[in-house]
Order: sequence, then C-alpha cells, then structure tokens
Amino acid sequence: TSDLPGTRHFSGTGRYEISFELPEAYIAKDKRLLLDLGQVGNVGEVELNDVNAATVWMRGQTLDITDAAKSGWNHLVVLVTNTLINRVSGFKEPPPVPEELVPHYGSGTTRFSSAFRGPIGFKPLPASGLMGPVKISALKKIKNDFKLNDVYPEPGLEDFKTDSRQTWLTP
Repeated sequence: TSDLPGTRHFSGTGRYEISFELPEAYIAKDKRLLLDLGQVGNVGEVELNDVNAATVWMRGQTLDITDAAKSGWNHLVVLVTNTLINRVSGFKEPPPVPEELVPHYGSGTTRFSSAFRGPIGFKPLPASGLMGPVKISALKKIKNDFKLNDVYPEPGLEDFKTDSRQTWLTP
C-alpha cells in the first residue's frame, strides 16, 4: 500500500529491479541458489538475467535460480500484480455502466442491484507490491553414508537403508 495519492488505489503490475554481484564461489556443481521474495501482494513473476524463473503467489515459496544465476553481475526483475480490490476500495460509489454495455446490462444500479455489488471504499487496503524481505540462500550438496536404523534404531526399519544419500545444507 502507499500513502501517495496517485498510487494508493493502484491496481495492476509494478516492476521491481535490482542488479547484484554474486561471488564466483556460489556458482558450482555442489551448490544450489534459492530465491525467497518474502511477502508478495499478490502475484510475483520472477526473471533473472533475462530467464523466466517462475511465478510466486504465496508466502514461503522459494525458487531455484541456480541455472539462471552467474558469477559477477546479475539482474533480477520481479513483476508484482495485485488484484482489482485496491481500485475498488477507492470508489465512493459504483462506477457508471459504459455506454456500449447499457443495451446488455442496463443503465445503472437500482436499490436491488447496488446491494449485491459488494463493499466499496473500505479500509484497510490489502497489502500490495513486494514487501519482502527478498533473500537468496546458497545450499551446498553433501554426501552422507549412513544407515537409517543407525540414526533411528526402531523395530521394522532394519530393511530401510540409505547409503550415499545426497542432502542439501545451508553453509
């Protein structure tokens, strides 16, 4: 949300961009890079170095950006689209029906139809845009040689073995 009069009730797509430098040590076969946008209101489309990474629509989603990232300078673009509810919340009254639609829908509201239009002019506004925090996590691949029943010595697990298991850890 915004306190600026021109953007307070904006509905549409906002563009967020940043260039950042990634050390060469982060680009390796045993590493994965995950992007977390934090809080996004409502849908975020992510592009890294002109590669479409994915779309995020709820908190907690992380994106694997390993293949799009490179050592040195990277350019991240996040397009965030909110819903029409921000625009509707700024209405003082329902908007008029456009002239070309009057033959199909009628010329406006009646006492009966206005009751079904839903709330207008309400507060507080829903969160919109990229609130973050935006972060990139580096995961390192490690190799574990163990048997599950060595870790969890419970009856019935003796046949369940996991030799040469691959695990991703945050360094």
